[in-house]
Amino acid sequence: MKKREIKFRAKIKKSRDIDYKVGNWIYYTTKDVFKNIFGHNLMEIENECEYTGLHDKKGVEIYEGDIVSYALGLEVVGETIWTPIGYFLREKEGGGTFVKEGVSWSELEVIGNVYDNPKLLTN
Repeated sequence: MKKREIKFRAKIKKSRDIDYKVGNWIYYTTKDVFKNIFGHNLMEIENECEYTGLHDKKGVEIYEGDIVSYALGLEVVGETIWTPIGYFLREKEGGGTFVKEGVSWSELEVIGNVYDNPKLLTN
């Protein structure tokens, strides 16, 4: 069984480095990226999301907090969340945490995330 790649993304809250702009997303595998060679912090982050190890139907990596859609007769939109037994979808219509039977992660499409596009989850 192939091990899942461990990596994260987060929003840059404060930055002391001109290459990292506040408000942009940064992708990383270790928090060492936030320090310079002297061990001083280069930035502060917020909204840290872990990679699920899954891709949507277009090959886009799926992270916690991503908003995805899929169609089974009519379009369903939900948020990717972590539960003690794995990653699932919390659908905006039902509010519960579950994956509809018959839906494969490869049928999903990432359409945004809860931090940049919260209105996608409102009715």
